[in-house]
Amino acid sequence: MSNDRLKYLIEQYVSNSSSPEEIQELFNWIKKSNDDVLIKAKIEELFSSYDNKEVLPDVDWESVYLNIISAPDLRKKTRILPRVAIAALITGVLLSGMFFLFFNKKATDGPDQGFVFTEDIKAPETNKAIITLGDGSVVYLDSIASGAFVIQGDVKITKLPNGQISYESVSDMQGFVNPVYNTLFNPKGSEIINLTLNDGSKVWLNSGSSISYPVVFSGAERKVQITGEAYFEVTHDLKKAFIVEKDDMEVQVLGTNFNINAYDDEDDIKVTLLEGSVKIENGLESKVITPGQQVIIKENAEMLVRNSVNLEAVIAWKNGRFVFEEENIQSVMRQISRWYNVEVTYEGEVTNEKFVGVISRSRYQNISKILDLFEKTGIVKFSIDGEKVTVKPNK
Repeated sequence: MSNDRLKYLIEQYVSNSSSPEEIQELFNWIKKSNDDVLIKAKIEELFSSYDNKEVLPDVDWESVYLNIISAPDLRKKTRILPRVAIAALITGVLLSGMFFLFFNKKATDGPDQGFVFTEDIKAPETNKAIITLGDGSVVYLDSIASGAFVIQGDVKITKLPNGQISYESVSDMQGFVNPVYNTLFNPKGSEIINLTLNDGSKVWLNSGSSISYPVVFSGAERKVQITGEAYFEVTHDLKKAFIVEKDDMEVQVLGTNFNINAYDDEDDIKVTLLEGSVKIENGLESKVITPGQQVIIKENAEMLVRNSVNLEAVIAWKNGRFVFEEENIQSVMRQISRWYNVEVTYEGEVTNEKFVGVISRSRYQNISKILDLFEKTGIVKFSIDGEKVTVKPNK
């Protein structure tokens, strides 16, 4: 691709004037290149002396590069949104990355100005998870130092220096005649908690989620119960199936990596497989899926299988990012409310626009940074009052 063509494509991209074909051409050029450093240097070189500030105001080209290489495949999006246009490309806002939105009509024309919030809310700075032990006693994990903090039977429970929680047998004995259960609860406004179960399986628990599990998997199966969202890396054991329960749903595995989104305030339960194989049952039917597939369980218990899932988007929460894929503002705000522990209310007519966006390392920004990006689309605006966020149409 010639320098003039590349420069034109990037200029169109940043000035919100790209056609879907131009966006795809630019992204294809980036993704076909193998040397990340040279690509970034090329973009910076093309615009190092660019002086048309009306078109390209104060652009952070490193962020442009990071944003493009993490962008979704627009060829999939254009089947649903045939007239996609860039709504906003916010520069110099986030520490390492940029936010971009696609939706089915162009944003309101007007000057690209930042929005000022008189109040703000910080992202979670600590983990506030709580463990309820088998005897009913409660351990607040942010109030204890690293190291072993309790022995249950022959199992030592340890808080590691990185904040992870580990259950480790100190002998070959089971330690209990009957199973003893613990419950790990990660409240809203808390950092993600990582748990290693007694069999070596690992669980990442999103904010507003919980998991109940036996201190020792001593029976013929390994069974846990969850609410909210969790990512599992299950230790392989042919003799003991690993079962995750949520109400009437069961996910059965032997050893695999998968994500379950089962918040009570979401319409559907979603089980997404990254490695291995899982069987999902809900009392009416069952489905077996392969890596890259997702089962969606509807409110009426109907099971749908979705192929070619964007796995990076599914586990973005685990990696410290917000990723939105054709989601309405209510879905977006549910995710934001859990992470920042805020109440969300709506005034006026709620938009039906669908948002697609990636915010790198965004979950550690103040909430105003995230809301500001959405305000720049010209579709919605927000106000913050204490721990309450109000969403309004931008009219």
